[in-house]
Amino acid sequence: MEIELNELDRRIWERELADWLPEKVFDFHSHIQHSGNLSGPGTEGLMGYVDLSAKDLDDVYRTLVPGRSVRYLVTHFPDPAYDTTSANRYDVAHERPPGSYSLMVVLLHLSKSRAAADPENLEELSWYSQNFPRARLVLAHCARCFNPWTLELALPKLRKLNLAYDTAAVCDGEIFEELIAAVGPDLISSTLFRGKYVGIGESWTFVTGDSFPWRRAAAIYEELRALALRLLEG
Repeated sequence: MEIELNELDRRIWERELADWLPEKVFDFHSHIQHSGNLSGPGTEGLMGYVDLSAKDLDDVYRTLVPGRSVRYLVTHFPDPAYDTTSANRYDVAHERPPGSYSLMVVLLHLSKSRAAADPENLEELSWYSQNFPRARLVLAHCARCFNPWTLELALPKLRKLNLAYDTAAVCDGEIFEELIAAVGPDLISSTLFRGKYVGIGESWTFVTGDSFPWRRAAAIYEELRALALRLLEG
């Protein structure tokens, strides 16, 4: 799989990220998938439902972050259109190194527009945290808080729970600032499309080429530059 950088991508990489990103990178939130595992039409078009193998991830990252050694935590794309059994079997076949089950985590994608601020979601997270204290529970997308407002409402309860967070596709530096201040950097683990997640009202939207015709940078660059800015300020 090939990805082509545009002029804006190159400027962001060379000016803001090349000297900051370490030589070894662990992507805590990646997806590999095969269209043969689809049991019906997909409900999201973000990834385009293209075949995406572990080799494809290697190829993409060689372009996005040249000179870096990258490893991944991968799952299939979280969509009910995928047959979970066959999709998981496909992921396990790409496992490197084989037998690394002791390192497994539970990566949770929260649903509902208010994500972690939804009372039912908070109640369930509290139950899991209390009943499975030794489990590695990781909330995807900073608890799916693409909007600082959502995180502000959720943090008083989230900070008391046995949870960690990944930063995938979060492009708002204020979210990183709030989360790092609340739980510290050790519980936050750091996107192959173009665009940016933007908080609006009590929810968020994904700005794509269809909704925003001007030039867009790779979303992973938007995420990394927001995170780098907050860490450097701290």
